[in-house]
Amino acid sequence: MRGRPRHSGRSGRRRCQCEPRQARRGQGRPRPGDLTGREEVPGPGDPDGSGEFWYQIKHGTLCYSLNVRKIAQPTAAHIHAGKRGVAGPVVVTLKTPTYGSSKGCIKAKPHQTTANAATVLTYRELKQIACKPGKFYANVHNNPYPDGAIRGQLRRQ
Repeated sequence: MRGRPRHSGRSGRRRCQCEPRQARRGQGRPRPGDLTGREEVPGPGDPDGSGEFWYQIKHGTLCYSLNVRKIAQPTAAHIHAGKRGVAGPVVVTLKTPTYGSSKGCIKAKPHQTTANAATVLTYRELKQIACKPGKFYANVHNNPYPDGAIRGQLRRQ
């Protein structure tokens, strides 16, 4: 059944096999994530700020578009691991929005080191984002809100 972990057989360990078939074939649909200051944890985030984070996973690559509104000039943007209401570690750095938007593609790699952990997305992390997007969030930082101006959980479309 798509969307649920399956048992991998003898070992009894669970393997996530929920990446959509369309994404494996390169036909995945973009998925939305709405960003607001209210979602920032521990907060406060920018009460006026908002944005959207659209992403698509295909061919071992995460492509995204990030749009922000009504916040001071962003200084950084990331995907973090963490459920709603939880502040988590950076998984990968995104291009910082200039003039309200940024976009890019991040090709997954088999390994990362401590030196490049914030800039390398591993195959395992990419699969986790595909399988359980709600356990990750996009976050945009700026000088008035260095811990995060706006945030939004990733989700399936």
